[in-house]
Amino acid sequence: MRARVAGDLHQDIAELRAALARWRGPVFGGITGDVVCQTAAARFEEARINALELLYDLELEAGRYAAAIPELTQLVAENPLREQFCGLLMVGLYRSGRQIDALNVFRRLRHQLGEELGVDPSPTLRRYERAILEHDPLLLQEKRQLISASGASRPHS
Repeated sequence: MRARVAGDLHQDIAELRAALARWRGPVFGGITGDVVCQTAAARFEEARINALELLYDLELEAGRYAAAIPELTQLVAENPLREQFCGLLMVGLYRSGRQIDALNVFRRLRHQLGEELGVDPSPTLRRYERAILEHDPLLLQEKRQLISASGASRPHS
């Protein structure tokens, strides 16, 4: 995707949605083939996931929570250990006034990571949890402002 100019946010969302709508099921129709095919399929699937993460990041930046939250909820259910989806859902829920739901997303992920892998959520997600608990006003700001905020306790992606 090209570098975005300030007025292109909604156009970028529309283009990403159009591109993702063309995705038709598993790569190579689910045929597993040799290592080369499996590697290519994994790369294509990762590219699709990255496009979804970008789409929902832009949706939240545009303030389109009503569209993003149900879709992110489904993606989290399908990819429960994908921290980026969980973080996006947490931010969307919080910005929609659903603090408890945002915290529950984090707690479910923390439980699953601990039970299945014996690890804790990333520092970024822990900062999101702390920011939600503290009603940090930076959570209501755009991503660019979150990234440039100083201090280790500030959430950022």
